[in-house]
Amino acid sequence: MTHIVFGVAAERNPVPVLEDFLIRLEKRHSNTKTLAVRFRQEKNFSFMDKPLISQGFILFESPGRIRFDITEPFQTAMLSGGKKIERYELVDGRWRSIQSNAGKSIKLVMEQIGQWMQGKFSNQKRLFDLSVSADDPNGYVALDLEPRHKQFRQFIEKIRIHVSRPPEYHITRIDIYEPAGDRFALEFLQEILNKELPENCFGNPQAVKQCKELFSQEQNETLKEEKKKKDGSED
Repeated sequence: MTHIVFGVAAERNPVPVLEDFLIRLEKRHSNTKTLAVRFRQEKNFSFMDKPLISQGFILFESPGRIRFDITEPFQTAMLSGGKKIERYELVDGRWRSIQSNAGKSIKLVMEQIGQWMQGKFSNQKRLFDLSVSADDPNGYVALDLEPRHKQFRQFIEKIRIHVSRPPEYHITRIDIYEPAGDRFALEFLQEILNKELPENCFGNPQAVKQCKELFSQEQNETLKEEKKKKDGSED
């Protein structure tokens, strides 16, 4: 099923009890085997007047395989088969492995995404102080994760995860705040749940084309279903 996320008017919600909320999240997402998410990324730097906008996707396969790609306006890929993360960039038509401290924040977040996609936030308490608030214009509630360890706090001050209304409890946006005042956000635009993912997508950066086709195929199927329903209602 494809979920297209649209903005909604801000509305004050009752603040759920943290422990109850985490239990509901885990129950809702415990059956997630695979997940594909297309996103829009906005990077705000303290020394720039305007944010940098890019687009990409995240692929997840239980228990912990992750692929994180930027596809526009440039191409990079971070791949994890469950252990270490490999980073690549497309240069002059060729994928090259890179070693860099740049993007350290998203690499740290990427290590946790596999847990979040399954709703497993309770076991994050050894790494983060967790709190929940309801004044969230981007969703139902916001779950804040503040790193406990000094080494982690060198790169990330806080992570804010926006969650949609029950009973879906979809993650709709992730904001990452860095100590120097920089911030970047991932707004989730399309979600595909429990569908077969392209072969070797977690080990080969060149599989990006097949990964992107996954989203366009799902959109086409959704449009066909909507047309079929519309034509049926007009008979």
